[in-house]
Amino acid sequence: MPKNRAFPVEFQVRAGKIPRIVGRIPYNSRSEFMGFFEILRPGCFTRAIKKAKKILSLWNHDSSKPLANSANGSLVLKDSPTALYVEIKPDPTISWAADAIKAVRRGDLGGLSFGFSLPADGSGVEYNGDVREITEVDKLFEVSPCVFPSYSESSVALRNNKTRKRGKKMSKYSLAEIRRITKEME
Repeated sequence: MPKNRAFPVEFQVRAGKIPRIVGRIPYNSRSEFMGFFEILRPGCFTRAIKKAKKILSLWNHDSSKPLANSANGSLVLKDSPTALYVEIKPDPTISWAADAIKAVRRGDLGGLSFGFSLPADGSGVEYNGDVREITEVDKLFEVSPCVFPSYSESSVALRNNKTRKRGKKMSKYSLAEIRRITKEME
């Protein structure tokens, strides 16, 4: 059965281009308590991403509201030693995609969540008391912008070219952090 988790996300919208929601799912970071704590280990998504024909990005885990998918290139996933980086290119002419962008602008969205399954044979997870360490995900079904991230190292910002030129921040999160994540995605 798929599990859903929420993680930090950075949001960025650029005028004149397809809007991009850029986020990262951090490795070696402890989740909020969910009956247990969870830690994702580096590379736990690597195999799942390579073998997947399509991974979706959904608006708040709603399968009737897709934002992007990896098969057509509107969802890009990049694994690194520190995090899984996610780039979502939603179509702003679709009502729920526009709603997602507006929710970020208002500060309503706080994280990136994902649906996954573990290997059926029980491998891919190690238990240490109330801590569950994920070393391998069997299937990554979706990543979703969400309201409540399970990982407290969360940050959200929405920007476009006009605000960049004026030097205004759209949220409490640093422009340097948004630029760092965007640069790592390239």
